[in-house]
Amino acid sequence: GGYSINESNEQVLVEDDTWLFYKQQHSLRNFANKDVLNEQELILLKTYLSDINNWCKKHNKKFLFVIAPDKNKIYGEHISKVKKEKPDSESRAMQVVNYLRQNSDVPTVYPYDALIKNKDMGLLYFKNDTHWNTLGGYIAYNEIMRALKLKPIKYNKFKETTYPRGDLTAMAPSISSDNKTTYTVPDIESVYDGDCDYDNPDDTHCTNAHYAMNKSLFTLRDSFSIALGPHYASTFKSVDFRWRNNITNQDLEYIKNNADIVILEVVERNVPALASRKFTED
Repeated sequence: GGYSINESNEQVLVEDDTWLFYKQQHSLRNFANKDVLNEQELILLKTYLSDINNWCKKHNKKFLFVIAPDKNKIYGEHISKVKKEKPDSESRAMQVVNYLRQNSDVPTVYPYDALIKNKDMGLLYFKNDTHWNTLGGYIAYNEIMRALKLKPIKYNKFKETTYPRGDLTAMAPSISSDNKTTYTVPDIESVYDGDCDYDNPDDTHCTNAHYAMNKSLFTLRDSFSIALGPHYASTFKSVDFRWRNNITNQDLEYIKNNADIVILEVVERNVPALASRKFTED
């Protein structure tokens, strides 16, 4: 990198080839696989997800739990300043995936392998941002559709874009914009003709004139679903986004008449938060 940088930035780990990584929310502990969940946390997490899954089955809906991998898990080779304590096969996300597989029937997608395997398609996460781009999101979306046993949409057109300033650039003001790195991403406009605001932290309802299947999706999510949004919206008749991971009675009432599929997506580093959630149905 051609800039000097204050190494003590609280929020951003700067590696020397313009790769930036998030430091908050124990992200680097998560990268190093330092922490595991205890039995009690696993039970609480499983209970919450199982309760949602059982409610969905009772009401003839499909449920899916999606863990979005942190960027540092997919591009950890660019991190030199932190060493892993355990391999990713022993990560907290894998602990949760394995626990749910062995102790519940909650369908779960953690697209770690698919992302690692498809890195030769192009950059899947932004170098200067915490998030995957729409190509990384598309690879995750394919895994989600496979888990739902549904046919994913295909893009025959891709385009090159740059992404000069990401959320990590904003957190580290001394870093200059990256105008050089190019990203090859699906040309979403080629299949999408609709109305959506995926960046809206509040409720968002999406429609698309050329949807691929007559099903509706309701998703509890965080910012990682912004890059999933266009793929969902091109697939389903309607999509509802709620930027949170707690499901409310109001949600349940809404889902009864307005959704066929329910997805709960959470970024890997925030998975432990689900242990403090409770499912309540009045």
